[in-house]
Amino acid sequence: MLVDINLLPKHERKSFHFTFLILSISLLVLIGMGVWLLHATYKMNQKLSIEQQKVDTATRLIEMAQKKKNVQVKPNAAQILQTNIDWVHSNQRSTVKLLDHLVSLLPKRGYFISYEYIDGGTVDLSVQFDTLDETAQYLHDLTESPFIHEATLLEVTTASLEQDENNAGSNTSTDPFSVLPRYIAKYELNMNTNALQARKKG
Repeated sequence: MLVDINLLPKHERKSFHFTFLILSISLLVLIGMGVWLLHATYKMNQKLSIEQQKVDTATRLIEMAQKKKNVQVKPNAAQILQTNIDWVHSNQRSTVKLLDHLVSLLPKRGYFISYEYIDGGTVDLSVQFDTLDETAQYLHDLTESPFIHEATLLEVTTASLEQDENNAGSNTSTDPFSVLPRYIAKYELNMNTNALQARKKG
């Protein structure tokens, strides 16, 4: 007769099931923590993305406002060009009227040799006269002009005989005594710009 003797302890099978249960629970906990970490990371990245979009939007709005401000402050090219054209026309009219006035003060045989209008109201003149008295009379007339603050006679020179003969080339007179020396006077004028502007408007 055979006798079945089992020497292994029966509680070992229960110990294996318990270990498996612990491992399964631990694995589920780890998976849950992983899922929670992924979800938290996603939420954080989403929040950072939204904040970055807000910053980018605010930056673009500031840049647009600055560009709009610059456009409003700076006139366009057409406005600048038109302003320059108006200024040139205005100064041209003033210069022409001033030149007409200075010519009207000349004696009968007085001639301009050079005329330079300097921005700021200064005029440099070189004028040819027949006599020294005419140079002084013209200076007097300039100082009496309401459009001139101050007139200064800088120098007076005598034209050479060769220059005088060239200037008198168109004279048909054959009398040698009719050829007289010519005087070149240089003047500096400080203009009364307010009076010129008033005359321009008138």
